[in-house]
Amino acid sequence: PYTTLFRSINFLRPCIGDVVVADARIMKIGQALAVMDVDVRIEGAEKPSSHAVVTYAIPRERSGLA
Repeated sequence: PYTTLFRSINFLRPCIGDVVVADARIMKIGQALAVMDVDVRIEGAEKPSSHAVVTYAIPRERSGLA
C-alpha cells in the first residue's frame, strides 16, 4: 500500500467516449518516493482530456516485528 503525497490534475477538455485510456510514466522512483506523470484520453484521440502528476510515498519494510 502506497500513500499519495501529492496529486495535481488538469482537466483540459471533455472526456466523452466508450473507452478511456490512461498512459502513465514513471518520472522518478527512489527508496522513499515515486513520481508519475499521467495522460488520460479517449481511445484514438491525439490530445489528452486530462493530465496529472502524482507523488507516492513508498513505505519502508519493517523488519524484526512479530
